[in-house]
Amino acid sequence: MVTPRSLFRVTIAFATILLCLVFARPSANYADQSVTLKGRVLTRDGQVIPSGVEVSLETDEGGFLGKRPTDAFGNYIFEGLKTGKYHLAVTADGFQA
Repeated sequence: MVTPRSLFRVTIAFATILLCLVFARPSANYADQSVTLKGRVLTRDGQVIPSGVEVSLETDEGGFLGKRPTDAFGNYIFEGLKTGKYHLAVTADGFQA
C-alpha cells in the first residue's frame, strides 16, 4: 500500500542519490558545464504511481526552475541546469507533498 510517508521517503532517497551522482563528476571546466537531472519516482515497494505525479525543482536560493510530470514509468528529467545545489519536490494525487 502506498502511503504519503513512504512516497516522501523514497523521493528523498532517490533525489539524494541522483544529485550526488550528477554533481560528483570531476572536471576541469566543472563550473562551465550544464548538467541533466533525471530520476524515477517510485513507492517504497518499488511501484510506479500511475498518474498525477509532478516533480518541481528550485535553486538552493528558492528560485523556481520548473515542473515536470512523470511519464508512465515514473521518470522525469530536467536538462541544461547549471552546476549547484537544488531542491526537488514531488507531489502526487492522493499523497501529501
